[in-house]
Amino acid sequence: MSKCQKEEVMARGRMLSKDISLDEKVDALSDDTARLLFTWMIPHLDREGRMYGDAQVFKSLVAPRRHYSLRKVEKSLKEMVNLGLIVRYNVNGNTFLFTPNFEKHQTGLRKERESPSQIPSPTPESSRSNDGVVTDLLPPKFKRSLSISIREDEEKVNTLLNKNEAQRIWSSTLEKLRTQVNKPNYQTWFKNTTGLNCDENHFVVGVPNSFIADYLSKNQRALIEKTLGEIVGRNVSVKFMINT
Repeated sequence: MSKCQKEEVMARGRMLSKDISLDEKVDALSDDTARLLFTWMIPHLDREGRMYGDAQVFKSLVAPRRHYSLRKVEKSLKEMVNLGLIVRYNVNGNTFLFTPNFEKHQTGLRKERESPSQIPSPTPESSRSNDGVVTDLLPPKFKRSLSISIREDEEKVNTLLNKNEAQRIWSSTLEKLRTQVNKPNYQTWFKNTTGLNCDENHFVVGVPNSFIADYLSKNQRALIEKTLGEIVGRNVSVKFMINT
């Protein structure tokens, strides 16, 4: 392969920050087995911070020589979920996981040098239970970190304009956003959103669950506010509210 050709490979390891020793969530894991599984998991994450989340497959990859029962591994994985260290989700009958703060702790991550992820990304549908009820992907402790106040939004909703007008504006905004983000990201993060309400300076976007609210708030807020501003002709501050 010439020097000009781009070679994509799987990473042979990951960065483990010394901050992990002071991490309250890691320390809150119930025993050293759970802490070992969490830290040994990190080198196996792909460039998106994902890997298989089924207990049996997880053990075979992360700790093949340890004599842990599948029951013990499953218990440890559930603890990680409850503490917000990982998110588990299902796609086509397979269980996967990802770490919400993967990129934050991987200083110098060069995604373009790694092979693309073979693990499907989570979607709102991937969190549906067998009875069709949508369940939040994030645990309660992680939800509280969202930079939105549901109570504040509910108090203001009576003063906001007609919901139909908000949805009309949001539909126009989505048409523009569709041309600015790639198709997989649009399908995952924007497709199932709605325009709930708006006033002169604020716009409330309805989202299916707290995971999407957190992602859009942290990663797409600037783009959404810019595009909304182009539609309505003024600066607008966007907030995200979980649909009920």
